[in-house]
Amino acid sequence: KVPQIDVAIGDDERPELIIHYIGNRRQQIIRHFQQYRHTLGETAIFLQTGRKTTLEKISGDEPLYLNYKVPNRSFPDLPEIILSFCSGGFSQVNYRQNLVLIDTVCNWAELTGKEKVLDIFCGNGNFSLPLAVNASHVTGVEDYGPSIAIARYNSEANGIENVSFACADAVSEISQLVGADEEFDIVLLDPPREGAAEVSRAIPALRPKAILYVSCDPATLARDIGILKNLGYEVTKSRPVDMFPQTYHIESVTLLEPEGNNAHI
Repeated sequence: KVPQIDVAIGDDERPELIIHYIGNRRQQIIRHFQQYRHTLGETAIFLQTGRKTTLEKISGDEPLYLNYKVPNRSFPDLPEIILSFCSGGFSQVNYRQNLVLIDTVCNWAELTGKEKVLDIFCGNGNFSLPLAVNASHVTGVEDYGPSIAIARYNSEANGIENVSFACADAVSEISQLVGADEEFDIVLLDPPREGAAEVSRAIPALRPKAILYVSCDPATLARDIGILKNLGYEVTKSRPVDMFPQTYHIESVTLLEPEGNNAHI
């Protein structure tokens, strides 16, 4: 009845646990884990019994946010960024490999300060804010309200002003952007494991010069690449990232550009 327990620790070493419970003895499971509160000290313990909206704290001190640093190793002349995330919000599980993802995305984007970027499934701004440092403007889209609130907090805390965030369904937001005749030089998407078939069908209407697809599932990535290929885009670069060592899971970054460019896979 407890299929998963998430453990997160920020740079300040404050931990939190999220217990996923799918049974019908909610009060009993709460009492069971509350008995460990003295052993776990200040560790915040949350119970999730369904979607993220069911998340509730059952023990411990709840930190306002957990945070991690994005060093300026790719762009030494730029400031270090500190990003926070909330309980229930998405954050990559492997910090060091997340930095590899960020470095890859920022380098492949080849921003000059003139580009408009759309970041779909932006979460806490994990890619939006590093990209904004070298872009004209970045728009982040995410349908989980608490993550958008933290993305806005992160932009303010880091003094990054050329970014805006919308709490919206991705396909609906793209439709509105197309209706407003908006175009973007680069579109980045980092969808959940089920991929983004409908989003992939909608993206070409924004006429991006490049699409950066961060994926955690090769099967849905292949499906969505097929959709984008049928709409005039082809893979020019792809890099696997071992986000989940000693498992068969793989993260990857794939760059797609309008057909006609040379491929480097």
